[in-house]
Amino acid sequence: MRYMGTYHALRPKYLQRYVSEFCYRFNRRFDLAVLVPRLIVAAARTPPLSYRLATLEA
Repeated sequence: MRYMGTYHALRPKYLQRYVSEFCYRFNRRFDLAVLVPRLIVAAARTPPLSYRLATLEA
């Protein structure tokens, strides 16, 4: 499946991740001043995802 734009190839395996990212961006679209600081805090608080989990078949 091919789409133009942010996602160049949508795959069912990663569809939940795409939807989650879309929801995150959509819900924060009007508060752009705090977007980067919130992203930094979220990245700092989130533990790393192991390669095994990141490549797990859906």
